[in-house]
Amino acid sequence: MNLLEQIFTNGYATSEVEVADGKIKAEVKNLTAEEQVSIENEISDLQGKSSAYVLHQYSLKILEKTLLKFNGKLFKSEEDCKATLGALPTAVVDMLIKEQNRLEKKIAKEINPEAVDSTFFETGSTQEGSGPTPAASSSEKEGASEKQSS
Repeated sequence: MNLLEQIFTNGYATSEVEVADGKIKAEVKNLTAEEQVSIENEISDLQGKSSAYVLHQYSLKILEKTLLKFNGKLFKSEEDCKATLGALPTAVVDMLIKEQNRLEKKIAKEINPEAVDSTFFETGSTQEGSGPTPAASSSEKEGASEKQSS
């Protein structure tokens, strides 16, 4: 099932990722609007902290909500995921956040009218394509009227 089908069927899309030459296998999903707002609200409470700390916390919070599996382990809750992430090296967390971000970018690229049409609707001929457009019909009538009044 492609990303758009997943979103419209499940409400989210997932992607299986491999990093570190396949040594790390994970499954991530996209963020919902509610999850994004929740993260931003939590991060706004970090005023006065270093930008590196805020960025790291932001990355961890995104992964807590979007990392579904890590090396075969299926997370039962955000807290379960948080405990696993806290024990990982920063470089691994950084790779995972890059993969999750890559999924978000793919989804953003695919959510456009053309992609939705091609995914969910047949591209055969329609009545819209047969016959003149309303603007063309009006122009033709105006041209005929001018000829008659000449």
